[in-house]
Amino acid sequence: MTNQLNLNYIRELLDYDPNTGYLTNKVKGIRRAIGKRVGGNTCNPEAYRSIRIDGILYLEHRLVWYHYYGTWPTSIIDHINRNKSDNRISNLREVTYSQNAINKLPNNCLYRGVTLSSSGTKFKSQIRLNNILVYIGTFNSAKEASLAYESRAREHHKEFYINPNYTYNENI
Repeated sequence: MTNQLNLNYIRELLDYDPNTGYLTNKVKGIRRAIGKRVGGNTCNPEAYRSIRIDGILYLEHRLVWYHYYGTWPTSIIDHINRNKSDNRISNLREVTYSQNAINKLPNNCLYRGVTLSSSGTKFKSQIRLNNILVYIGTFNSAKEASLAYESRAREHHKEFYINPNYTYNENI
């Protein structure tokens, strides 16, 4: 989305506290008290927070970036700790689509980077590196295959890899 908001206008309307990540009102209005946190999570508490300004809905983390740095983000803003409502500037970073997708959870019932082998009795571990699917190995359990994936992911993706703290199901 192209920024349609003037930075000075945003800074006249809102204060930002980098320690809490909160944007608060600077201007009193109907249902708006000065100093009150703006925005919300609409219907889903696990969704990104959003703020309506002049009838247009904006994602709070993108407004925070704009308010703090003075430039509209040119790519994806990632929440480092994966908490979508934690908009402290220390928790936000600009990333590419690929970097943001590193920690995407699998669509199947197995672990990230793990699929059932064609034999149906072993588990294959693979990782996508620079858009190329790389075979890591075949293992007797999904847990072993996942641990191999996690090791390779930490090594390659460094600070962008987040250990999901899986609770391994020994029956898989």
